[in-house]
Amino acid sequence: MDDLCSYEIDVIYNLQNTLAKHDTAMLYISHLSDPPSSFLFYFPIVFSLNQVVGLKVLWAAVISEWMNAILKLCLFGQRPYWWVQETDVYSDGERPHLKIYEQTCETGPGSPSGHCMVTIAVWFIMMAALAADLEKTVTAQQSVAPKPANLKEEREADKKIISPAIPWGLLAAVGFTVSLSRVFIATHFPHQTIIGLVVGVIIGIAINKIDVTKFDLKTYTVVTIFIGGSVVGQCVLMEQLGYDPTWSIKLAAKWCPKSEWVHLDTTAFFAISRDLGSLFFVGLTQSLLRPKEMLSSPGKFLALVFFGVGLSINRNGPAGC
Repeated sequence: MDDLCSYEIDVIYNLQNTLAKHDTAMLYISHLSDPPSSFLFYFPIVFSLNQVVGLKVLWAAVISEWMNAILKLCLFGQRPYWWVQETDVYSDGERPHLKIYEQTCETGPGSPSGHCMVTIAVWFIMMAALAADLEKTVTAQQSVAPKPANLKEEREADKKIISPAIPWGLLAAVGFTVSLSRVFIATHFPHQTIIGLVVGVIIGIAINKIDVTKFDLKTYTVVTIFIGGSVVGQCVLMEQLGYDPTWSIKLAAKWCPKSEWVHLDTTAFFAISRDLGSLFFVGLTQSLLRPKEMLSSPGKFLALVFFGVGLSINRNGPAGC
């Protein structure tokens, strides 16, 4: 594993030098792909446009962030910015100098990338819905359009049709740019972003096949309790086995150039508390409003208000494990 990490450290070092003039753009992309964006931007916007797709976006965000927390606690993934300082692979005079930004100093374990996993899962839901709509549009256009008289007319007709493949190309572009930004700021090794993308796509596919409109308050409550209990239980089990669940926080505090860059809101418990509040309050709204009311503008507004309450209550959640 050290051989892989040392090779990827060279990749990060060369990437930082190559894209040095674009560091602002890389930081901006990394910021936009922060998991809270799924709750603060994607869910409210998509829910306002399409309730079913919006709920799937929420579930994809919650499940992917929960799975990310579980995997991080299990895999003990290192982050480049502290691994390069802690490893015995290099002598003191040979250690590559990686540039550390404020966004670099995340406190949780590094594998897999939460930014990649959550972003790609959420975007998969949105792009799948867009691709399905485009497919219906193309089918409708082809059914009413007159048959082309020759090859030239057929090509001209094809140019006017937006291909359903475009959303999937956009999804690939999003995954690549997010991965690139996370590697550039030295908060993830490349293999950690790849794992995040793969698991995120799997979660997106699974959530997209589920009819989330059938979930009642009981379902939301049970899942909320299970998610919270599973993370707490894993932390307790780790302590019983002699592992320190806060080991990554200590390394982040040790190797970040500025103490104020160490943000505890990047820990697993903080992320999970955000998920629990969001999921429960949306479920509560679902139970208070009848389906027809949920589809109305006031119903959607009230749902988003309750969602905001859930986020606000958990904004300053626990920062432990």
